[in-house]
Amino acid sequence: MHSARKILLALVAATAVAATAVVVAPAAEAATAVTVKAARTTINVHTAEKFTYTGPKKWTAYLQRKSGTKWKTVKTLGRHPHGHVSVKLNNAGRSQWRVIYKRGHKTRKSHQVTVTTVAAPVLVLKTTTGRINAGTSPRFIYSSSRVGGGVTIALQRQFGTGNTWRTVQSERAASTTTTIIAPKLPTLGRYVYRLVALESGKAIAASKSVVVYAYATVPLSLQYNGPDPQTEQVGARLYTYDTDFGGDVYPEYQSRTLFSAPGTSCRSISIDFAGDATAQNDGDTAYLQIVQTAADAVYANVATGAVGHISAALDGGPVNVNVASSDYSWASDVVGNISGSCYTVSGQR
Repeated sequence: MHSARKILLALVAATAVAATAVVVAPAAEAATAVTVKAARTTINVHTAEKFTYTGPKKWTAYLQRKSGTKWKTVKTLGRHPHGHVSVKLNNAGRSQWRVIYKRGHKTRKSHQVTVTTVAAPVLVLKTTTGRINAGTSPRFIYSSSRVGGGVTIALQRQFGTGNTWRTVQSERAASTTTTIIAPKLPTLGRYVYRLVALESGKAIAASKSVVVYAYATVPLSLQYNGPDPQTEQVGARLYTYDTDFGGDVYPEYQSRTLFSAPGTSCRSISIDFAGDATAQNDGDTAYLQIVQTAADAVYANVATGAVGHISAALDGGPVNVNVASSDYSWASDVVGNISGSCYTVSGQR
């Protein structure tokens, strides 16, 4: 009697456990929601969207995209209860995405997310200081539009003989005109800049290049292969010069080419000059002209006992320096020194 009761109780308990297993397992699976989330709701074409997903264990996950009225699998994600996946989107427009989990004949679906893909960013960069002194900062103005999520804006400059682009300053997306003050340019030179849109460190759009010229004072007397620095007495001072220009008998001039075609990198030149020792002894006057292609000639002269000075803004083309002396014996020359504000050390473009 007692044995029969024990057997009956054991059967009831086993039935209860089995029922519990049948009921609990589906409830546990139902508690695990299938979700998907897009990292950005708006991105640029040719960039990657990152989706994060979750679902039940031991089920196979799939990323799907809606095409018309049907859903098509883009990637099989494997049997992972959670993870992330990146997909590059190459066409502008709106797209719907979801994740589904499958196990046997069972399917679980996430809600759908919408991603808007816009055309490549439009970047405009202009310089407000295209010609600056070396050691100062160039200034720019810029604007940007259609900049998607996850995209950063940077100011870049070319470096080295390979013209390698490197970021010199990070900027923010700006639909209105915004000012950039770039790092200082330490030396003279020609510098090329651009504004670029970066996604995961890669350029997806860029503005047109902008050139900035940085100028410094450059000695130019060696353009004439002048002598080593020499001195002579001019009036009450000892005058040091490194170029002997020669000279014709005024009003004729001897023409010397300072810069040949295609022209000069200098925006201006300055010349101090005087008659040589013979001219100082004979009382001759020294004459000098700066002649250019697209600008009027500049003239100066200086009498014995003084040092003359002449300067000119340059048009960027070839430059000649013409010299003469009032010495009718052809015995005296014009001597002096030349310097320029240039972006190359030679002054030649």
